[in-house]
Amino acid sequence: MSDLAAEKPVTTDANGVPTSAPQPKVVAATVGAGVGTALGVIGVWVVEASVGIDIPEGVELAVGVVLTAGLAFVGGYFKRPSSTS
Repeated sequence: MSDLAAEKPVTTDANGVPTSAPQPKVVAATVGAGVGTALGVIGVWVVEASVGIDIPEGVELAVGVVLTAGLAFVGGYFKRPSSTS
């Protein structure tokens, strides 16, 4: 890949100017996914510590995937789109 291709803008900002910065909805969805992943790990740990059982790895993974995808969707859904001037 050439240096020119690496600097090429991939989207446009609210004013239609080419930019390589991510859109706010993408940032919100990414943050939601990160929070979902952390909550999944903490939630499984709390359940295992308080109940005293070992949750199977497949169930731990499923909880993490559901929380990650769910909070990524929520973050992207509730973030207002960039205003177009």
